Amino acid sequence: MTVWDELKIVLLDLEPQGVLTAYPDPRVDEGREPPFEIHLAPWATDAAEDLHRRFGDDVRLIVGALRYPE
Repeated sequence: MTVWDELKIVLLDLEPQGVLTAYPDPRVDEGREPPFEIHLAPWATDAAEDLHRRFGDDVRLIVGALRYPE
């Protein structure tokens, strides 16, 4: 299983929660190579922490206007 295969499942789970503001469409598999840029709502630090823990450098996370972690 590739990083994208795992990440798209997580993105589909996060979509209804309203934490994602910009992200690759999990329904499109073509051309998906890490790192994947994901923007989250300013209050979504718990989701960012989980994504970072699970996917590390394969994701570039932006929480509100700030990179995560930093």
